[in-house]
Amino acid sequence: ALPKTQLAQDIHFSQVNRQPLFQNPANTGLFKGDIRLTANHKDQWRSGSVPFKTSVFAIDAKTKLNGLSIGCLLFHDQVGDGALQTFEALLSAAKHVQLTADGRQKLAFGLQLRLNYRQLNWNKFYFDNQFNGLYFDPTIPITETIANTSTKNSTVGTGIVFTNELDTKNKFTIGLSGHNLNRPNQGFFGTTIKRDARLSLYGTYEYLFSNQLHFIPGFSFNAQGK
Repeated sequence: ALPKTQLAQDIHFSQVNRQPLFQNPANTGLFKGDIRLTANHKDQWRSGSVPFKTSVFAIDAKTKLNGLSIGCLLFHDQVGDGALQTFEALLSAAKHVQLTADGRQKLAFGLQLRLNYRQLNWNKFYFDNQFNGLYFDPTIPITETIANTSTKNSTVGTGIVFTNELDTKNKFTIGLSGHNLNRPNQGFFGTTIKRDARLSLYGTYEYLFSNQLHFIPGFSFNAQGK
């Protein structure tokens, strides 16, 4: 895994360079080939009451339009006793521009639209009034006022990536992106809880020892709210 500093509430991955569309919109189509498929699964915190599970599938491809690439990503995340589930569909497009005649220096601009749906299963929670004085009794009806069991919103993001192939063996990449720029409301109750914007900066250096062996150190930094 690449080293990382994470101050965020968005879904994130230890292998930050293995989900390029989520990392930066401008990464859409930024690969050698025509079509790319990526998949991730994370299962953690098993020592807690309910494990946290995240699954992601993404596809991106280059189009016949000059320098334009498109992609989409789907993920499902479930956490906690109340089975808080997050479903998100992400649509992404990027334009790639050659800065030099030999094509070794490239600049990519990306744009993303995310559709976000979250839901809770209130029946899986435990409430104080269900303790009858001797033990917990789940058959006792709860007295809490439940406003909503689900919420949905949409977010937008944009990014830029610069790549430079110094020669046939050396290459470096650096990217900057902003996510949740419109800061939508993600609260379940009447109080507005805005989703914080996320700033993401990453960089990698790639050295080719051979066609089978590459050395790729890098960094990733994300900052988002408290």
